[in-house]
Amino acid sequence: MDESQRLSRVFYRRTGMALMVVAFLGVATYAAQLFLLDPAMADAKVINVSGRQRMLSQRLALHVTTLAHHELSDDDRREREAMLERDITDMQAALVLLAPAPDDPQLTPDLRRHYFDEPSNLSRRTLEYLEVARAALDDSRKEGEISRARRTRVLGRSAALLPRLHAAVGLFEKANAHRLDEFHRALGLLFLAQLAALGLLWSFVLRPTGRHLRARERNQAQEERERSEREAEDRYVAEIQAGMENLDAEPDVMRLVGRAFHSVSSTANVELLLADSSEAHLRRAAVSNADVDRGCDVETPFDCPAVRNGRASTFRSSRALDACPRLADRKEACAAHCVPVNFMGRALGVLHATGPDGEPPDIEDRRRLAVLSASLGSRLGSIRAFDQIQLQASTDPLTGLFNRRAVEEKVRRLRQGSRDFAVAILDLDHFKALNDTFGHETGDRALTTFSKCLRESIGNHGIVGRFGGEEFIVIFPDIDRRAATGHLDETRMRLGRVLSSGDVPAYTVSGGVSDTTLSSDFAEMVSMADAALYRAKGAGRDRIVTHDEVIAEAPEVILSMPPPIAAE
Repeated sequence: MDESQRLSRVFYRRTGMALMVVAFLGVATYAAQLFLLDPAMADAKVINVSGRQRMLSQRLALHVTTLAHHELSDDDRREREAMLERDITDMQAALVLLAPAPDDPQLTPDLRRHYFDEPSNLSRRTLEYLEVARAALDDSRKEGEISRARRTRVLGRSAALLPRLHAAVGLFEKANAHRLDEFHRALGLLFLAQLAALGLLWSFVLRPTGRHLRARERNQAQEERERSEREAEDRYVAEIQAGMENLDAEPDVMRLVGRAFHSVSSTANVELLLADSSEAHLRRAAVSNADVDRGCDVETPFDCPAVRNGRASTFRSSRALDACPRLADRKEACAAHCVPVNFMGRALGVLHATGPDGEPPDIEDRRRLAVLSASLGSRLGSIRAFDQIQLQASTDPLTGLFNRRAVEEKVRRLRQGSRDFAVAILDLDHFKALNDTFGHETGDRALTTFSKCLRESIGNHGIVGRFGGEEFIVIFPDIDRRAATGHLDETRMRLGRVLSSGDVPAYTVSGGVSDTTLSSDFAEMVSMADAALYRAKGAGRDRIVTHDEVIAEAPEVILSMPPPIAAE
């Protein structure tokens, strides 16, 4: 069970307990109203009745006094007698309500003594007063008058009863006040209990629940941020990978890397230090800010600690003791983050990001640099591996020159661009004799020596290839056959100087040249150059002959030439 489930169970358990406490307090409040407030309200009614009893006692005396006068008419007397009888009945009924029995639990001890004990005995005195008043009523009805003695007796009883009735009212008010005090105390205790319950509810339910909800909100917000970061990182990874997959040339990859630098960081200066084909030197291949000098002066891949350790390295300050030695000599302090660029265990370079001292790239920028490094290493390694395969497929393994297929592809591109060019076929003189005399190893050295001499001599002026055996071909774009002859003569002279060192037995080279002014078909141009080569061989070797000289020969000479080399 995880933390969230545990907190949820605690919350539900505490909430249930809090609801039970609130329900109990509600029942207690209702019970207090039922057992305390209702009796208090009944006491208020009793107080009213006891007060009315006091008033009725005075009204009885007033009725008796009125009936004692002889001037009343018969109707007035009958009306006054009815009023007297009604008040006697009401006062007697009220006495039963106020003092039903000595053992009634509703009566307080003071009221019980006041109503039933001497010397007050209000119950007895009230009954005696009612008997005297009823006797006066009977006299009035029988005799039509009330005697002075009867009236005096009623008034005397009334005067004696009035203070006791007044005292009864006070006792009832005192009992009611006591009951109300109890009710108020009970309500106060219930109020305090409710406050305590609310405090417990706040402390053990609402407050922990609030903390739990806030923690969940923070966790959800954190999860949302992390999800957004992952989605942004996934989009960045997909974008980088898709961009890399669309590129097949290293310069295009470098341009993409330069653009990707701007999405890595807006404050740091980022550069790519890339190893050359020998993997022995590093050069600055891409940069986020071209106006900033090179950030790291490391010269070889394994001089970089990040490359040497095979993992990214972060340095908060170039002044720190554990900083990269390449950063320690900088004039201004800085922070740096270095990510090696690898492909199948080979170090291709390093991504180097620098920023203000103490402020290395944040975690998001470091992730993007790691993604860029991985994608860059994979794509760059694939491109270089493919280029190496293409190079091996298009070059002669012994001399390193283009092979026949590669030369024909170069010619095809020239023809697509409608460019003129010259074709030269070169052949080592007496190569078979050199091979038979000195061995194949010496023959191979002779081929490689001439290849190097030819490549250095022609340079950017032509496309050099090995056509097979000891035969070589040179394509001179935008040059006619006469200009091509001049370059080839320089090659012959350079070869003589190279062979003068004595490392390889001396030999010479002969060649024939044609160009697109003689034919637009490459196979025919090769045949023409080959015929010129045959002419050079027949003329004594060690020379370059153009097809013009072949045309000038007698037809019988041309017919005696061997068949030209057929182009693939």
